[in-house]
Amino acid sequence: MKNINEEFVNMAIDASDKYYTFLDETNRGIARINATYQKSASDGDMLSLKLSRRIFDIDCIGLEIFEQEIEPADFKVLNYDDKQNIMQLRLKCKDAQSYITQLNEKKNAHGDIMVISDLKFLVKRVQTWFEDYGDDIMFPDKPKKHDNLDYLSKMNLSDEQKQAVDHVLSNPFSYVWGGPGTGKTQKVLAASVLHYILKGERVLICAPTNNAVEQMLHGLVPALHDFGISDSQMFRLGTPSHAFGLEFPDICEQIGSAKRIKEINAALKNVDKLDEMERLEEYISFIKEEIIPRLKDDTPASRKEAKELAESDPELKKLLGKLTSKNCKVCLMRVRALLAQKSVEQEIESRKIGEFAKWTPDVLFEYVTSLKEEKEKLENSNAKNRMEQAQVLACTVDGYIARIKPSGASIEGDTKRKNRMDNEAEIDEKSTLPNYDFNAAHVFIDESAYLSLIKAATLLGMDAPLTLLGDHMQLPPVCEMQDSAFNQSENENVFMWAQSAIHLEEIFADDRAVLRRNYINATPPTFNLLKKVDLTTSFRFGNRLSDILNYCVYKNGFKSAVGETNFKIVVIDSPKQATDDKRTNANEASGVVSYVKQNHLTDYAILTPYRKQVGAISGLMSYYERENVMTVHSSQGREFGTVLLSVCDTFGDKWFTDSCNGRSGGLNILNTAISRAKDCLVIAIDCKSWDNTSPQFLSKMISQKQ
Repeated sequence: MKNINEEFVNMAIDASDKYYTFLDETNRGIARINATYQKSASDGDMLSLKLSRRIFDIDCIGLEIFEQEIEPADFKVLNYDDKQNIMQLRLKCKDAQSYITQLNEKKNAHGDIMVISDLKFLVKRVQTWFEDYGDDIMFPDKPKKHDNLDYLSKMNLSDEQKQAVDHVLSNPFSYVWGGPGTGKTQKVLAASVLHYILKGERVLICAPTNNAVEQMLHGLVPALHDFGISDSQMFRLGTPSHAFGLEFPDICEQIGSAKRIKEINAALKNVDKLDEMERLEEYISFIKEEIIPRLKDDTPASRKEAKELAESDPELKKLLGKLTSKNCKVCLMRVRALLAQKSVEQEIESRKIGEFAKWTPDVLFEYVTSLKEEKEKLENSNAKNRMEQAQVLACTVDGYIARIKPSGASIEGDTKRKNRMDNEAEIDEKSTLPNYDFNAAHVFIDESAYLSLIKAATLLGMDAPLTLLGDHMQLPPVCEMQDSAFNQSENENVFMWAQSAIHLEEIFADDRAVLRRNYINATPPTFNLLKKVDLTTSFRFGNRLSDILNYCVYKNGFKSAVGETNFKIVVIDSPKQATDDKRTNANEASGVVSYVKQNHLTDYAILTPYRKQVGAISGLMSYYERENVMTVHSSQGREFGTVLLSVCDTFGDKWFTDSCNGRSGGLNILNTAISRAKDCLVIAIDCKSWDNTSPQFLSKMISQKQ
């Protein structure tokens, strides 16, 4: 094993410190999002909030109610519906009921509830991690010998995919490179993970974003189910999307426990109704045996007795307050109506209570005690308990950095952590240090090309073989600082936030300057220590599109395994007008919106390289439809049935669409957009401008229009 040297650790700490300062001083990385409280039937300390816009990272948010900051430890996000922009959370502070009462009593005003998305804390977490555990980064251990891969015969893998699995299980530091539909996740990752599960070992699987984590699990879980692996053996750490939580509640950290806690609360509420039921039964008997017979007698004495008996009950008192011989029959009818109403209530409540009514007090007491203990355990120890049971732990890399202690951590690293926590008077919960143990036999990073090098390096602290999966011909990481700023001496290390994880082997180079030099010069990775295996056969795209991708993008023999497919390429000719602003195209905007409506699309995304065009398209759509409009960068880690790409640029004025300009990253951006489509790609473009014989990717694509 080769430990990293102190110079790289200091570079990482400096890069995080300078990047944090830049974000803070330029007011970037933070957003205050107005939230509307939605009154619901939910009991207790639950809040349902409608957000004014989408949250980028649900695991790094703050909360304000009536301008009062809620401490991070005092609330917990249960799930987030990124389609409807609805977040459910539980308040755990002492004033929770007071806040909810006030919210129920008043109309929502702008600013009453604010959700603060502060991505700077993700940067601070990385800095803290390197300060405490940076010295524990080391070259991964070689995997244990694997001699039984018979299970692969049941997974319908191609020879190329089988070779990739063998490559992963034979090398301590590996990279599986594959284009769209080559089976990186559903085949190679699933088969590699299954190898360890069948041996009774554990794996950690990560991805850069929540969307990418869930996309990875969507490909992985069905394959594991085929081998009888239950959801209880998998654990998704962090807040799930609403849709994923509904589909896989028992895998999720919050959803699984929240669902059970809701069941427990309902059971406890029904038990509490036993006393109410007893009182209701007594009340019904009282009306039947005491009130109605006296009203039926209709004598002065019986009417007087009925009125006196009714004094103790507000409802009866109201009905019989003016009882006389003239209205006695009317009062009798009203009392009988009240009796019928109470009898219906009794029937309804009796169904809810069910078997509880037959239980003895001792049995009920034991049952209630066990429920309360289970609820407390779920609320306080859910993640820890689930992690102890799980063989597969899935999370974002940020989730790993924030919540998992690296299994290769030294005593010195743990001591640094303890000293920091002891010495700081106030510790910000959003930047707390890892607090869970998880010993993995292998660590996997999906969509690794989109992950920054500095974050990927933290996973080398797990003292386990590390495999990256992805496509470095798609988008690199997003860094808010411009490349030109890296030339300033004070920012010279911040490039580590912009460099892709596929350059990870460079941190072991003797000359640390090679790291920065390779980024500035856009030097491709060498793949000497990081052993690469290629997946070149697509099971999604047909021959024509695969040939274009190979010619323009991959240049490694990328091909189709399925001949021609039902995958469609549609081109909407959208001439750019003289009145269009730069990086916008009104005809493209109206064209893609019309296509969505005419074809009644539901599983789709409208992508464009430019934010201004996102605004132009969103202005033509309803509030809820706007969630399907995004930049290409925002779509990373997701897939859609139909992708509609609004190009905006003309051939003579292109930037992010220029596939022949390495500085613009146009080739990666366009390849990413195309790779998001599962069934159909719609390109809205000024055809006359792009329809030529140039080697431009878009020119090749529109030649394939159907």
